[in-house]
Amino acid sequence: MRARVAIVTAGVSGLLAVSLGNKTARADDTSVHAVTALSDARGCAPLASGDVAVATGGGLALVRADGTRRVVTALDGLPETRAHAVVEDGAGVWVGTEAGAARVDAKIGKVERVVGTKPVHAALRVASGAVYLGTWGDGVVRIGAVGAAPETLATPPGLGRVTALAEHRGDVWATFAEGAVAKLDGRTFRVEARDLASPHALASDGATLWLGAMDGTRGVGHAASASSVDARSLARSPGGWLVGTFGAGVRVGSSMGALREVPGAPRFVRGVTSAHGRYCVASTEGLHVGLASATSVASPRRIDMGTLASNDVSAIALEASRLAVGTFDAGLFTADASAPERLARVAEIAPHETVNALAWEGRGPGAALWVATSHGVVRIAKGRARRWTAASGLPSTVARSLLVVGSGRALVGTEGGAAFVEGDHVEPVAPRDKGARPGVDSPMHATWAVAELADHTLLLGTSVGLYVGRPGAFTRASVSSGDLRDDWVTALAVRGRDVFVGTYARGVTRLTYGHGGHRVASHLGGGYVNPAGLTVARGQLFAATMDGLLVRDLSAADAAWRPLPRVTLGRDVTQVVATGERAWVASRRGLTVVPWSLTEHAAAR
Repeated sequence: MRARVAIVTAGVSGLLAVSLGNKTARADDTSVHAVTALSDARGCAPLASGDVAVATGGGLALVRADGTRRVVTALDGLPETRAHAVVEDGAGVWVGTEAGAARVDAKIGKVERVVGTKPVHAALRVASGAVYLGTWGDGVVRIGAVGAAPETLATPPGLGRVTALAEHRGDVWATFAEGAVAKLDGRTFRVEARDLASPHALASDGATLWLGAMDGTRGVGHAASASSVDARSLARSPGGWLVGTFGAGVRVGSSMGALREVPGAPRFVRGVTSAHGRYCVASTEGLHVGLASATSVASPRRIDMGTLASNDVSAIALEASRLAVGTFDAGLFTADASAPERLARVAEIAPHETVNALAWEGRGPGAALWVATSHGVVRIAKGRARRWTAASGLPSTVARSLLVVGSGRALVGTEGGAAFVEGDHVEPVAPRDKGARPGVDSPMHATWAVAELADHTLLLGTSVGLYVGRPGAFTRASVSSGDLRDDWVTALAVRGRDVFVGTYARGVTRLTYGHGGHRVASHLGGGYVNPAGLTVARGQLFAATMDGLLVRDLSAADAAWRPLPRVTLGRDVTQVVATGERAWVASRRGLTVVPWSLTEHAAAR
């Protein structure tokens, strides 16, 4: 029995102006192609080779002088794909990530050493060659001589979230988000100042150790501010100071009290670093690089690192050779599936819009694309777009799930229930009184997943259970009926007479339907299943969960779930789409294209 299943995702709002990069990694001599947003730049470092190392939300980018780049992600051995800080260390770099730090050969991008910690937000290499890692929660970790074990240094009670590190007159200093600055004394940090206004940066000019905070810059131990800018990063250049600010761009001056604007720099700066006659700026607008000499600081040039505007991939859809990629916080993109790194923005969806689901209607050049967003459902065809909202008759403007059921016709799951949409006609699957809260007998609840069997029986996955039937006549499978372990249904997949029901908190349940609608439930487990998180392909069930990608062989009733950590960029996997010889895996860290062979040999857990 054939079935159609919707592509569904959850929505989270927010804005990051970011860009794209791609990387081909190796695993068991089989390529995994990764597509990540790189212009979510958080830190950078000009290298002696002429390259620039950039810590981004999509990994460590090693940008060559000719504009080409190599990207290092969790697939290559980083503790985590999201990177926060980077510092040059001889022929390599240390990069701080969400799950620790790694030393990477800057020429070939090989991960040479990993130090697992809490998130690393700051990194410092001192004159002796030792490296200090500022963590978000465990203070400072010191890595001494090559091969030495990492050492967590003592900090006063109440301090632990490091925002910056600096060397001043042979001593190591740190600022903490708790509002303190401290100096290392042996193996212990001693507080030198407290009650600071969000300290973000530290840098030394030899005579004075300068502190950058929300209320300006000042010398440590000085009462008066030298400037009033919201300083997020400080760097010493041959000609003086570079100050990265939040809202006022990059400021430059021979002294902290005489800063002027650098034309062409981004407004909201996360990091600025000067070395080897150049400086780089990391920001939400990407990477900018400029020349810095004893007499001048040139306007920086933005380095183009792609188009994808977020690593938070919420929805993907494939039609023949075309790929559509929706994001949680940055709109919609499309590309030829053979070149996913060349994504182009879809103008019909706002740049800040949350895409919750995608589905193609038809095939070939004339295919239409349906888009469920937090601001309604949109059909894009032949360069035109039409949007339906609550004002058009939808139960709610927040559209969560989609299923194309005919030419120009779709079943849309919304926050207030499901409805068929076709032209000017919007038909809810059941009546709903405005202002009245529906009971459990009604399917008009938040609908996160929709599917249709070959006989047009509808499956509606809602926040209060699974509804099965036709408009006006539904039955409910739930915890109380003994069919489910959790009523919040997030995903559906169908194989013959088996309906796989993914839930938010209690994994997957298989409902096997017999004659007369009789069903038998078997609970498979599987953890926290994300919306659109179930896919059946090649006799396997894939589950995209908050704790990673899982696969289960459907040929054996007693088969166990097998984790697939080596094919994803992060733990929070949002969707899997099967096509040809590959699986497309979306996550909160980007997108990977995975050969089927890598899904077939993982060990059971």
